[in-house]
Amino acid sequence: IYVGWQLNTKLNGGGSKISGLSIDYNQPLNFVPKIGKFFYLRANVTRLHLEGEHGADFTNFIPRAGNIGLTYNRLPVNIKLNYNYRGPQKLSTQSAINGFQYYAERKYFDLNAEYSFSKRATLFINGRNITNYPQDRVNLGNNIDYSRMNQVEEFGVQWAVGIKGQF
Repeated sequence: IYVGWQLNTKLNGGGSKISGLSIDYNQPLNFVPKIGKFFYLRANVTRLHLEGEHGADFTNFIPRAGNIGLTYNRLPVNIKLNYNYRGPQKLSTQSAINGFQYYAERKYFDLNAEYSFSKRATLFINGRNITNYPQDRVNLGNNIDYSRMNQVEEFGVQWAVGIKGQF
C-alpha cells in the first residue's frame, strides 16, 4: 500500500486447538497440633498442549506453569511464601537458526506480609522474585552454532510497601 512500509500480522489458524489440565489444591493444616490451624498449603499446576496449522501464531504461549505456597494467618499477621515455576515461553521465530527464541524456564519465590492495626488499616510488604532469579533468553533451533543463550535479564527484587485503608 505504502512504498517502504511492511505490514506484519498474527494469525490464529482455523485448525488450532489448546488442550490441557489445571489442578488446584488447598489444604488447611489443621491436623498439625496447636499451630496447624494457622497454616494453609496451596498448589496449582497447569499443563497445556498446542495443536495448530503451521501459520498459527502461538508466540508468548507458556505450556507449563505451577506454584506452591504456604500461608500463616493469625490476626493481626498474615504471611505468604510462594514458589513459582514458569515453563519455557516461545517469543519469536529465528530464521538464522531455523528455530525460535524462548524465555527459558524460570523458578522464583514471592513473599507477602501484612500486619492489621485495625479492621480499617493494614501495613503490607510484598516481595517478588526475592531470590533475584534471572530470566534467560535462549535461541533454540537446528543450527547448533547459533542455538545458545543470548541474553540474561536481571530485574532485581521488586518490593512494594504501603498501608491499605478502608474509609
